[in-house]
Amino acid sequence: MKKNFSLSLHHYVRKLDVWDYLVILFSLVFFIVGYVISIYAHQTFRSNAMDMGLYNQYVYLFSHFKYPAGTIYQNAPNGIFFLGDHTTFILPIESMFYWILGKNVLLYLQLFYLIVGAIGLYKLVRFQYSKKYLSVLTVVLYYLHYSIYNTLSFDFHVTVLFVILIPWLLYFYFSHQLKSYIIIFTIILLIREDTAIYMTMLGIFIMASEQEYKWKYSLLTILFSVFYFILVYKFILPMYKPLASLPIGNWRFNHIGNSIDDVIKNILDNPGKFISMIVDTPEKQVKIKYLLYSGGLLLFFMHWKYSIILIPSILISCLSNEWSMWGNFGHYNILFAIWMPYVIITFISSIKPFIIQMILSIFFLYQYFELNVNNYLEPTKWSKITKILDTHYYYQRYNMEEIKEAIRLIPDNASVSASMCAVPHLAFRERIYYFPDVFNAEYIAVIENDCNDRYYYLPSPAYCYLEINKYKNNKNYITIYHKNNVLVLKKK
Repeated sequence: MKKNFSLSLHHYVRKLDVWDYLVILFSLVFFIVGYVISIYAHQTFRSNAMDMGLYNQYVYLFSHFKYPAGTIYQNAPNGIFFLGDHTTFILPIESMFYWILGKNVLLYLQLFYLIVGAIGLYKLVRFQYSKKYLSVLTVVLYYLHYSIYNTLSFDFHVTVLFVILIPWLLYFYFSHQLKSYIIIFTIILLIREDTAIYMTMLGIFIMASEQEYKWKYSLLTILFSVFYFILVYKFILPMYKPLASLPIGNWRFNHIGNSIDDVIKNILDNPGKFISMIVDTPEKQVKIKYLLYSGGLLLFFMHWKYSIILIPSILISCLSNEWSMWGNFGHYNILFAIWMPYVIITFISSIKPFIIQMILSIFFLYQYFELNVNNYLEPTKWSKITKILDTHYYYQRYNMEEIKEAIRLIPDNASVSASMCAVPHLAFRERIYYFPDVFNAEYIAVIENDCNDRYYYLPSPAYCYLEINKYKNNKNYITIYHKNNVLVLKKK
């Protein structure tokens, strides 16, 4: 059997051409860059309680076959069942890789997913268009897209898996492989509840295509997506919501409606108001500007079907009351990384003169590099790819050794309340709280510098320091470690 495998692998390698090797080379380079941006940042205590800490706790709970109730949520001493936030049915499967990849499992998987997305784009474009260089150009544009580095710069996100499967879904559609299409489509729906909205749009995209068999795929996609959306939003999410006052657990649209039905009704009643909300802050304006500069302007000259899949991403992020979703921060624009290179290549392939194709190709390569170099808008200071060339990026906290020493003092099975950047490293246990939520914690571990971080959910740094002093003076706790602004308290 070993000999047969060796022969099969040798046969597969011999079939690779120069374009395949280029994609492999670019993917290896990307992995190194992605490791430095994502995993190195986590190892130097630059990841956050939300989302990294929360997902790390779920990984621990699932991989150890314990009840999956996340305790990092505010005011939730007994935890919130994992479906109370998002219907991430794929997370239990991802968590099993903990036994292979260790505590950084999610960050490794995220890097792997992004590379799988590049391969999917490569196969899709190579299948659709005769000029092979276009398929490699797609991969390069994808790896240069600013939203990938925004995503890698801020923790782990299940949304990445959904986005990178889109080119594979389209590849199986255009190559008329229905069984493979259904498998990928099902996986996408199980990743998160809002994927059903995007899949509905993709179904409309397929309906507007020219394939003779399009109705089978489009109707299947639209009908099942709508059914799943109703099932999740009307029954599953409300069942596990953490607060009775919210329609679902992760509701960020109270300012425009108390439910999905309200939001839709209000948008239809006054569409002008909601269109203006898309660009009513500097962050949103930068989001739209970057989208247009990275190929969005081409959408005005192309079939409407290429625009429709972007609508949910823009509306969900720009209409939210969460400031971090408005601009280029985090993973909220990751769909653009897959879709815009595909739009650009589709447009270039429609141009007949080869010299014009080459000019457009060079222009967009330059444009993508420029967008990455200039990708700076608070809070995305460290999102641009060129940060790996900046020596300041490789700083380590002056109290790095003290943080590691303090963490080693806390038993693996003890309940802990920890500050923002300590949580992801202490989350592999049944009870981990987000300081100043302490509840019945046996230990309190605080990196006092975290108080000054703008991502900490507390009202102000002063409030954070008040809470720290309150527990330092609490008779129920004793100080077992306090050095270089790293504090560990133990319950008597």
